[in-house]
Amino acid sequence: DVRKVRVGQPYRLRQTLQGSLQAFEYEIDGDRFLSVVRSATDALVASVVPIPKTRSVEIVRGQIDRHTSSLVAALVAAGETIDLTLALADIFGGEIDFNTDVQPGDRVELTVEKQYRDHHVFAGYGPILAAEFTNAGRRVRAVRFTPDGGTPAYFDDRGVSMRRFF
Repeated sequence: DVRKVRVGQPYRLRQTLQGSLQAFEYEIDGDRFLSVVRSATDALVASVVPIPKTRSVEIVRGQIDRHTSSLVAALVAAGETIDLTLALADIFGGEIDFNTDVQPGDRVELTVEKQYRDHHVFAGYGPILAAEFTNAGRRVRAVRFTPDGGTPAYFDDRGVSMRRFF
């Protein structure tokens, strides 16, 4: 649907020396692209293809201090994006109020899956596998676990769900 083509989305056209279309690729989103290729019978064949990505499990560390006075600032200083901060806040939101509880000296360390395109272009985060936040000397830990037949969730070091219900 041509109405779904958006400004800023990368595309690639390949033409023959005579100028006719040989192939067209359009990035639909960060995970897929549309591929239109001229076949041997001169027909155009369209398909949606996943963007190849490599995955890497990495450790990220951040510290709250006078230069990085928030979790966002600490993780940005560590080279990360706000998306990782939001995922971390979602995990620890029932234990730590990141608006009022964070103070200088607090630290965060986490293991996260990162995704890369073309072997070096950052393409987003996978799940946080484990995280530890030290807040005013108190350590709060979370580990991602998928029970048999269940959905992935985060649990503390005693095996209690990190999800808090009202």
